[in-house]
Amino acid sequence: MAWSATAGVTDEGFHARTDDPWWNESSFLTFRIPERDLLAILYFYFRPNQNTAMGGPILLDATSEDLATCRHTGWGWHLPIPAGADMFDFSLANSFACRTVRPQREYRHTYDGAGCAFDLTYTADGPPMVMASSGGGLADFVGDTGEQVTTGHFEQFGVMNGILELDGESIEVVDAGVFRDRSWGPRPVLQAQDKARGALVFARADSGHAFQAWAMSGLPWRDDPILGTTESVASGFYVRDGVVGALTSGTRQVVERAAAGRPVREVVEATDEHGRTLHAEGLVTAGIRWPGIYGDIMAFWCHERWTLDGRDAPGEVQEWIMCRHFARWARGLTA
Repeated sequence: MAWSATAGVTDEGFHARTDDPWWNESSFLTFRIPERDLLAILYFYFRPNQNTAMGGPILLDATSEDLATCRHTGWGWHLPIPAGADMFDFSLANSFACRTVRPQREYRHTYDGAGCAFDLTYTADGPPMVMASSGGGLADFVGDTGEQVTTGHFEQFGVMNGILELDGESIEVVDAGVFRDRSWGPRPVLQAQDKARGALVFARADSGHAFQAWAMSGLPWRDDPILGTTESVASGFYVRDGVVGALTSGTRQVVERAAAGRPVREVVEATDEHGRTLHAEGLVTAGIRWPGIYGDIMAFWCHERWTLDGRDAPGEVQEWIMCRHFARWARGLTA
């Protein structure tokens, strides 16, 4: 597999691909309105060898527990890929659309669904950051091609501005912090997986102060008690005073969970390539148990209020757990 070590403008379009039916071109971005404990997830992917697309928004707040109780659930599944569509230039049959204003810098997202509509523009803080293929975490979800085509993943911070209409209320979105990602390559959705628990955490105080980390359990899932553990940071980025540094080490510890297993409070400590240390404490104020789309995988996807190096930094946590693992824990079978 030729994992891409760069994130050029050409990576914003569809890539040369194999004939693997699981070839996937995907992106999500999340933004948040902290005073409402509201988290918005705009997710879309294309499977060109199947001629199918998925895309749309999910909005959750403190009243949400799962997809059925979200403020809005608008993901359209198994949609046709529109003629002439590209990764960030499309309009799907469910009205979810994206237009490139400036590649890798600015994108407009629109939608008009039952009870929810928006016209929102994302603007990047800076260039995207590439995740190394050896970094674990999300890299594990992209399969090996064994051929001379690139696969890859990168991430980017920024802000969202525009108008969100939700249940008849017009909400002005002003400089809402954004975490954005982009992946491409084979991504099979099969039940027969064997993955350790992992978590993606993100916080952004402003354009010059933010972090993202992927932390992984070092235990086989059958031996992972979920409670009282400490995970190692496998990859991520730290932005301080506008300078970006890749994380080289660190830990994530959930110090409080709800009875149903959802993280409530957590602490992340890490060091980056410049020798700088970060300390972040997160408080989950809203979140859902998301069934996932990767076979035997579920996730707690949550809005989180972080304190990053003593500063308020709105963000999120996505904690990924195999369903077999979570079900075993819920039945009290995990040590």
